[in-house]
Amino acid sequence: AGDSSEYSNLVSACTLATDCNIPAAPANCVAARQGGTTQPDPILVTWSYSGIPVSGFRVARLDPGENPNNPDHWDNVGGDLPPNQFSFTDNSPGRLNGQTYNYKVRAFVDCTCGRTFGEYSNSDPANP
Repeated sequence: AGDSSEYSNLVSACTLATDCNIPAAPANCVAARQGGTTQPDPILVTWSYSGIPVSGFRVARLDPGENPNNPDHWDNVGGDLPPNQFSFTDNSPGRLNGQTYNYKVRAFVDCTCGRTFGEYSNSDPANP
């Protein structure tokens, strides 16, 4: 009648730490077909970055016919790229010649509370 219940499960939260500033969006994202190699041809994605020091970059690809305004339609290709890499070659299987694929890039910072992503760069189309 006068007892307390057991405690709930433990959760934790972290405020934005000083080591976790939000990185700027990369700029000048360009996707270009690299012809004369495999079928479909690879797509070279390049970008520039002049913001705060970052832990790396991620390249996202939008497949043909997908909605560019739906974040769930953009797929991460290439995993986490190092902070000094400003290009990525998409050789992933399943791409089709004559189809338009769009690419964009964003920077991330690994900090005490986890990973913080910045905004995406412009997007740019290419055909393999």
